[in-house]
Amino acid sequence: MRYFIEIAYNGMAFHGWQIQPNAVTVQQRLNEALSLVLRQKVYAVGAGRTDTGVHALQMFAHFDLAERIPDSNKIVRSLNGVLYPDVAVKQIFEVPGDAHARFSALSRTYKYFVHYSPNPFLHHRSLLWLWTPLDLQVLNTLCELLLGEKDFSCFEKVGGSNSHSLCNVSYANWKPTKHGAVFTITANRFLRNMVRAIVGTMLDVSTGKLKSRDFACILQSGDRKIAGSSAAPYALYLTEVCYPDTIFLHEKTRQK
Repeated sequence: MRYFIEIAYNGMAFHGWQIQPNAVTVQQRLNEALSLVLRQKVYAVGAGRTDTGVHALQMFAHFDLAERIPDSNKIVRSLNGVLYPDVAVKQIFEVPGDAHARFSALSRTYKYFVHYSPNPFLHHRSLLWLWTPLDLQVLNTLCELLLGEKDFSCFEKVGGSNSHSLCNVSYANWKPTKHGAVFTITANRFLRNMVRAIVGTMLDVSTGKLKSRDFACILQSGDRKIAGSSAAPYALYLTEVCYPDTIFLHEKTRQK
């Protein structure tokens, strides 16, 4: 049986999603908790790989079991007892055998938050921006350059293992918030460090370090060395992962 698990987590507690030696990761903690609660070895495959310090309001993973879970709500409660407060399990549901948390996903959405004055409740949740407030009109002009299918290797961490650097961005926008601003971007896939590199380069335009025309040249260049530094990870959130309706139909049918 194949199951999807929906979770949220505080990235400050982890060295990213993916298992790695000598570091605590979300995938490691989730595998350990699932194996403990289900009393068998479980390996969860995630919808993506968030970097060290990056948060997730919604992340999906899939795992396989030999037998059906009789009471998924009970398992959710047990997992939260093990994982809370750094990870919260929202739901577990059965999916078709060919459903894949990563490859079945249609899109992912990230948000990057910025605030303009010191606020202890936003510390390590949003980027403190002590320059003049961001010119959102200028930044949204840059956002238009991101739309469509493009090679985003200029914003990819050097040494990435992706087979190609093409991503199809369907939405990119800056909007004001109560405390500052938020950048939202949706694409079919993201390269390692891509969103943070985009934000960092946009912030360089805001400070005057780069011109708007430079941003367009960087995007066309494919050269990570001439793009801006990556923005801090703790202000970045994976907020939504979208799948075809067929992934969820199986569970809805079982609930009737």
